[in-house]
Amino acid sequence: MMSLFQKECAQIIKSVTYPLYVVVLVAFLMSQIGELKMMEEPKPGQADYGWTKSKDQQMIMTDAVNTMALEWVQNYYTAYPFGFYKRVSISESDQKAVGEILEKVTGLTQEEVREKVTDYLDDVSLPDEYGLSAGEEPNLGEDGALAAGGSDGEIQDFHDLPAQETPPDEELPPVEISGSGLGLTPSPSLTYEQFGELMDEADKHIGGGSNYSKSFRENLIVPATYEDALAEYQELIEKDQVTRAYARLFCDYAGIMLGILPVFVAVARGLKDRRHEMQDLIYSRSISTVRLILVRAFAMLFLLLLPVLLYAGFMTVKFAGPGRDLSAFLVYSLGWLAPTVLVSMAVGMFLTELTDTPIAIAAQGVWWMYSMFSGLSMMDGGYGMNLMPRHNDTGGADIFREYFGTLAFNRIFYALLAVALIAGTAFIYDRKRRGRYHGLRKMRKNRGGESEA
Repeated sequence: MMSLFQKECAQIIKSVTYPLYVVVLVAFLMSQIGELKMMEEPKPGQADYGWTKSKDQQMIMTDAVNTMALEWVQNYYTAYPFGFYKRVSISESDQKAVGEILEKVTGLTQEEVREKVTDYLDDVSLPDEYGLSAGEEPNLGEDGALAAGGSDGEIQDFHDLPAQETPPDEELPPVEISGSGLGLTPSPSLTYEQFGELMDEADKHIGGGSNYSKSFRENLIVPATYEDALAEYQELIEKDQVTRAYARLFCDYAGIMLGILPVFVAVARGLKDRRHEMQDLIYSRSISTVRLILVRAFAMLFLLLLPVLLYAGFMTVKFAGPGRDLSAFLVYSLGWLAPTVLVSMAVGMFLTELTDTPIAIAAQGVWWMYSMFSGLSMMDGGYGMNLMPRHNDTGGADIFREYFGTLAFNRIFYALLAVALIAGTAFIYDRKRRGRYHGLRKMRKNRGGESEA
């Protein structure tokens, strides 16, 4: 068994794919957390205490109301419908619906909201290419959207007007103005629950992923006070023993790459025997199929986790100190990251054996992209059933404890899924050895040849 394990490891290491896996993974980790340093204890009177997420519901509502009013008047909304930044201009009916939502959350009419925005923009210096300056009243189109005035006095949609120093066929970027000085406030009778429902409704009209979706509207970042910074520092020391917090952040970043890179190694190993026409030799060996596939899977998992664990060891040394949990990086890496590695690897093994093609890379790539986008709503914890659980914050010890059961279920589920895929790989491999299955690719070729005949 050990001899076969060593041979499998040697085959994987000799491939071009594995060294690339190590280089890309380590380079990514160094770029994201290579300069990560231990948080220092805040001192009274510091000029800056960094930033923190606001939990003030009134502040969250006020920020959303002012941002929505500005975006509504412009009919240009910031959104991340597929995880990427996009500026969205919505239809007249959707624009009308957002206006009605504004009436409900502010207690003002649409005309009053538009007037307040217009007065505010009257005192804001807009870029010269819009034909506006401080003190000059902005043009509003027929639908109430902000428009730019050309030199001939005609009203034009500002996103269609070419900038002074840009090619005529380039669109003018929308106006980005902070709504903090607008001064709108949510209606006194509006509860936070009602506000959430109305924001969800507005988000649907915009197309999803807007500033008013739950994940974005509740992610209001404000300057931290000394008390905020001290509370965060004490949580880091007392609840997380320092290393646990940084181990979660390490797993957050490492998980991004481990959700996609292992599939390349698995596909390369699965196709290697076919490339060198070694199938017949391997099929004729007396070793059982289950044993062969299990050894191959263990060898691959070992090598895929090796650079992760070595980097975790480096991080342990970096954050070592009195009263710190020195096992955190190792434990978190095995419990948090190993299932992600295992699933990505198992998808590569199963689909490669099933099809004799590298289609697993495309399949895992689609799953990875979906997981990346869906994970945006749980960047600070919560976890759900995402392939790559996110916790992009050194804080959040209470969130981690609250959702630990969810995280544990998530990791166990994906580990079992990976085991099922590896079992499926062994089943297909065994049928090939017995001559009862020849892969989808060969079957398609045979059918094609028969039809031609």
